[in-house]
Amino acid sequence: MNTQIQTIGKTQGNKEIKKIIMTNSKGLEVQILNYGGIIQAINIPTKNGMRNIVLGFEDIQEYFSEEYKSNCPYFGAIIGRYANRIAKGKFTLEGKEYTLACNNAGNHLHGGLIGFDKQIWEIETNNNNSLILKYTSIDGEEGFPGNVNVEVHYTLTDNNELITEYFAKTDKATPINLTNHTYFNLSGDKKILDHKLQLSTNQLLESDNDLVPTGKIIKADTATDFTTAKTVGKDITEEAYDHTFVNTKPQETFAKLSSPTGDISMELTTNQPSVQLYSGKWIDTKYHKGYSGIALEPQAFPDAPNRNEFPDCILKPEERYYHKTKYHFRF
Repeated sequence: MNTQIQTIGKTQGNKEIKKIIMTNSKGLEVQILNYGGIIQAINIPTKNGMRNIVLGFEDIQEYFSEEYKSNCPYFGAIIGRYANRIAKGKFTLEGKEYTLACNNAGNHLHGGLIGFDKQIWEIETNNNNSLILKYTSIDGEEGFPGNVNVEVHYTLTDNNELITEYFAKTDKATPINLTNHTYFNLSGDKKILDHKLQLSTNQLLESDNDLVPTGKIIKADTATDFTTAKTVGKDITEEAYDHTFVNTKPQETFAKLSSPTGDISMELTTNQPSVQLYSGKWIDTKYHKGYSGIALEPQAFPDAPNRNEFPDCILKPEERYYHKTKYHFRF
């Protein structure tokens, strides 16, 4: 196992951006930035050379471009405090109503205007096969209560697994829902519609037109049923995929994604109650356009702070948040 750290630039606030490169014995290479905890690249050795299978930018300044920020696809970033949507940017906790930043059709999305994806994370520990990033989210940040200490651990194994573990502690009850927003394109081609996808579940959350859950769990229809492997584009509709699938078998592989030729595949396992499947229809940046990558985001249920019927998402001071997701690459 080999690990390198490079200083590659600065934020618009003049803070240093560092790149951590981890390489295992099989030649699998993962590149992570301390800015947003972004997975900038996952390079897999093939007979035709290294292939990057995730969306990102080689030029770090592209992450700060107006084009990227206006489209805001969150390439590869840590999402927090709360992934996905909180309806109308409001929730009530312990008798007090909190108002959050609204940044998506009048709702709070992915941590707000300046979420975890736009922060510089401290590189706390970096040993032979793992990286720990740390960030403290202060009381009132983006409207959320409590000072929250967050750690995200990235571990690369010689079994070609990238394991992400999220830990959090708070001094005041607060909603917590952390994830990573990497988009995968296992072929390196322009679109992912010919990738093959299989999911372990046929259950998903019913949502309104703004993708806020109604509170109901429904059964997949023809378009959203991936219990038998099929290409992403086989039954896709005009609305495309931006759906919350319920993780009914957390001890088993939740998703398997394969390149069109089958030369590279990825299996995702997570302890989270749901995974957001986003087919990337609305991606519109300088180098990446619609359907150029597919996101699988393990997370708590969207809008859970406002839904008593959903699994609890509130972290209390006496508790510790823990989220584990494993990506197993085969090539």
